Amino acid sequence: MLTLMSLTPSKMVELGMVAAHFALPNPLTGKIVHSDDFSEKDPLLVIFMCAHCPYVVHVKPELIRLGNDYRSRGVGIVGISANDPAAYPADAPSKLAKFSRELAARAPNPMRNSRRLGTRGTAGSTLFRGL
Repeated sequence: MLTLMSLTPSKMVELGMVAAHFALPNPLTGKIVHSDDFSEKDPLLVIFMCAHCPYVVHVKPELIRLGNDYRSRGVGIVGISANDPAAYPADAPSKLAKFSRELAARAPNPMRNSRRLGTRGTAGSTLFRGL
């Protein structure tokens, strides 16, 4: 089966930019994760991803490795899904929670978010200079 992917050009943010403040629900725990939870982490790696994306599924082992390698070095890592679950049911909170369990909390936990924060960057990752 052939699946067509949309091509969305990345929007680079300015190097050294401070991450935007956020308060997003973690679908795995139900708790709100705040940007302030990462205030002692510098840098902060924000990965915009979604659970159903073939690219993300393909690199899942590398996300686990990245989480293992860099969290122990003091890097903050958070995954954010900017998809609207009404438009993308595969990115509903229950699906993101399942994806987080598959990552075994060793990689970024994708949190549900509005498209608003997702517009600060595009699919992919952005390394910020802390908060």
